[in-house]
Amino acid sequence: MINFSIPRISFFICSFLCLGMFAAKAQTAQVSGKVKEETGLPIEMANITLLTLPDSIPVNTISTDSSGYYVFNKVNAGSYTLVVFHLGFKKYVSPVFTLKDSDNKSMQDLLLVSESNANTEVVVTGRKPVVTQEADKMVVNVENMMASSGLSAIDILKRSPGISVNSDGIITLKGKTGVLVMLDDKPLYMSAEQVGNLLKAIPSDQIKSIEIITSPSAKYDAAGTAGIINIKLKSGAYEGFNGTANMSYGQGVYHKANVGTTISYKKKKLSLNSSYQYNNRISLFRMYADRQYNDPSNSVDHLDFRQYYRLPQQTHAFTLKAGYDITDKTNVSFDLIGNYNEYGWDGASNTAQYDHSNSLINTSESTDYGVYAETNYNLNAGITHKLDTLGSQLSGGINYTRYTGISNKKFETENFDANHQNDGNPFLYVFRDPSYTNQFSAKVDYIAKVSEKLKIESGVKVNHQDKFNPATIMIVENGVSSDVSNPFKYNENITAAYAIVNRSLGKKWKLQAGLRMERTDIKGNQTRLDTSFTRDYTNLFPSGNITFAATEKTSYTLLYSRRIQRPTSFQLNPVLSITDPYNSWGGNAFLLPEYTDNIELSQSLFSGYVVTTLNYSYTRQPIAWGLTVDSVSLKSVNKTRNLEYKQNVGLSVAVNMPITKWWTTSVYVYGYNNRFVGDLGYGRADNSQWALDFNSTQSFTLSKKMTAEISGVYESPWAYGLNRIASQGQLNLAVQRKIWASKASVKLALSDVFWSDRWKTSNKLNAIDAHSLMQWDTRVVMLTFNYKFGNVVHRL
Repeated sequence: MINFSIPRISFFICSFLCLGMFAAKAQTAQVSGKVKEETGLPIEMANITLLTLPDSIPVNTISTDSSGYYVFNKVNAGSYTLVVFHLGFKKYVSPVFTLKDSDNKSMQDLLLVSESNANTEVVVTGRKPVVTQEADKMVVNVENMMASSGLSAIDILKRSPGISVNSDGIITLKGKTGVLVMLDDKPLYMSAEQVGNLLKAIPSDQIKSIEIITSPSAKYDAAGTAGIINIKLKSGAYEGFNGTANMSYGQGVYHKANVGTTISYKKKKLSLNSSYQYNNRISLFRMYADRQYNDPSNSVDHLDFRQYYRLPQQTHAFTLKAGYDITDKTNVSFDLIGNYNEYGWDGASNTAQYDHSNSLINTSESTDYGVYAETNYNLNAGITHKLDTLGSQLSGGINYTRYTGISNKKFETENFDANHQNDGNPFLYVFRDPSYTNQFSAKVDYIAKVSEKLKIESGVKVNHQDKFNPATIMIVENGVSSDVSNPFKYNENITAAYAIVNRSLGKKWKLQAGLRMERTDIKGNQTRLDTSFTRDYTNLFPSGNITFAATEKTSYTLLYSRRIQRPTSFQLNPVLSITDPYNSWGGNAFLLPEYTDNIELSQSLFSGYVVTTLNYSYTRQPIAWGLTVDSVSLKSVNKTRNLEYKQNVGLSVAVNMPITKWWTTSVYVYGYNNRFVGDLGYGRADNSQWALDFNSTQSFTLSKKMTAEISGVYESPWAYGLNRIASQGQLNLAVQRKIWASKASVKLALSDVFWSDRWKTSNKLNAIDAHSLMQWDTRVVMLTFNYKFGNVVHRL
């Protein structure tokens, strides 16, 4: 059994970080310039690719800003060319230019020729699309989504291809649960509920893009059986002082308001970035549920449940980032990401029981109110050291995350007979749940560029996490008080190492093979039940891909990866958490991790404008929530357990291309089948269903200063665990106008036009048929103002 000593590895990491500070110099340069029309006017959103010669290997692709300005930073010595695409202009290929070791800057101004003035073949190109598909990931360019302002990160995920978010904030990717969420390439080591709360607190105006990776390589953590969602925040990349300011106000059933700013400063070796966003909104949640008890011996035939919540929320979110080039070869970075989120709830619910003649037996009326405050901050420090001009480098980093959440809740219920006379037996539930999480990780990564065709990557990582929930719970039922406090401690250590080999075979074939090892040690202690448990296991996670470039515009990629989904501390905590007199939740100390093998075959056509992907995954012992209902009291308990297996097979088609000079389309269609097999406590079940996801964004250039956007999402009925989910979707509209010499813009957006984004479930538990419908305040009209200031706007 493999077992690393954490102190030894920490010493090893620190040693490598120190060695990187004293290595020899290697020169890098900056390539920048402006893209203009023949008339001399700047061209915004032109796509520019920097290619190395003689193999024409892409280094990076960026877009010009409103002044036509672009910049490539940290370019190694060598020969290069620039390729530029933009709607209505000929494809432009720059003359070859060479960067020497002594160079630190190269200015390349580019002049595009209008297609109307060209007699050659027209090249169909356009502005940077909302969604782009690469060989190993899909990228959602949030800053190009006009209808995104004033929303939260969780709202953007709901509109992203292949992603769904349920009523509890749990994210599914391509119909599969078990998603690892990363923020600026750093994993969020939180429960699904905590991740959902954090994403609700991150304003969309702070997000640059979202990367969707369904078959990650061995360099990523193995957690997340469905894949990885990496949220990239905005940061400045231009010389001098620059910034943006934004404000928005929206109205649904309740108001939604947001105001914020981003500021960046870049001068030679130093770069500084900061942002702040304040969000104040009120949302709603309404739920309708019913249970049909198909048991003639039970006096209750069915139960109806109604619930309505008003949810005020305010959030302060900030980022601080700094980077400094100690030498031309060594760079250090520091960033702090934090937020304070406070939201409350004030709701009421009604439960009614009926007999077999549909006559009312009794009702329960409840009030529920409370407040939840959480503070989360993530501190990172890193160093990167270039070893040669080929691309070899040594890097290391440390991360510390602190999460604090305090929930105060009071739930009261009164019971009434069929004549609405109070029959006594009130129920009082007082709940205080502090939650404290500390997480520390450190890693070292090494890239050896042996030659232009061979690259080797390797690294080690340690991660430590501890959680403490000293929950205090008091229940008063039938006049009897009970202290059901639930203190729970959880400790987790993961040690990992990986190696990846990348090999190019000629100009058509590229191969990658990787292997990751992870050692897991877990300890849990539930003091109320005097229950302790430990887990320790070592796993290997192979991964790899093969890419074949059949032609200049057509390629094929085969990917494989093995992933793990470890049970969360909440899923392992065996003590029940009571939400109301009829419902409670609890974990399972004997829960096992789930393992998934995933394989994908992708075809890229027309230089990536059309990508089709066939995928299959098999999951052993998947984790699921099982609902059991007491036949006498009719109280239900949700507890975790492992099913036998889960299968997912699907086919997706992604189209991202211009239709005309003024119309660009982004369409994603995914058809799939989910199959869940296992026993949730009432016999073996086999739940399988075919489903279809559709996601589309249509962008229109109405004039030089006005654009419009229509986007929509549709999900057909699908299987989620042993539940069946009804169809759902939304339609969004937006229009934008640039003002003040393009320094500012005004957007008007209407989201979820038909108020159709709802979560409707059904399942059958032995003789019980259960249905529920949940809805939120998603139909909102939003007015947004954005303003750019600083050096960038003066380049016009």
